[in-house]
Amino acid sequence: MNKAPKHTSNSKRLHKRIAIDIAGFGLIIAGIILSPVPGPGGIPLIVIGLAILAQNYEWAQKILDRFRDYIAETAKKSFPKDRGIMIFYDIITPLILALGLWLIISIGGKLWLTVGIFATFWGIGIFFGNRQRGERLYNWFKELFRR
Repeated sequence: MNKAPKHTSNSKRLHKRIAIDIAGFGLIIAGIILSPVPGPGGIPLIVIGLAILAQNYEWAQKILDRFRDYIAETAKKSFPKDRGIMIFYDIITPLILALGLWLIISIGGKLWLTVGIFATFWGIGIFFGNRQRGERLYNWFKELFRR
């Protein structure tokens, strides 16, 4: 009978915890460094880093919960379930995306590139926020990975 020593499982847990800490804090640091970059910058990296750290730390889970509540409240205010507003967003979104992509592709200069990137991400945000597409996509991924 060949049993592994008990310290092996503790050692594996410690290694896993260290790897999670390195990945989480590394993503948060990268997010802070990339925050001045046009577009979403480092926000997604910071959120992913917090989600990873939430496996080990309660404070990270609390910050993530507060961020999630803030996003839900902002989305509720920004995207009311009024049919007229939904149709307006459906019309304006492709125009914003087209303007953003046109600025990125056609016009030179750092200012117009920055404005183009901002407009593109703004259009993508409106697309996923309107009609709760982002929430439906999130729930679909959640179900997909639950199986």
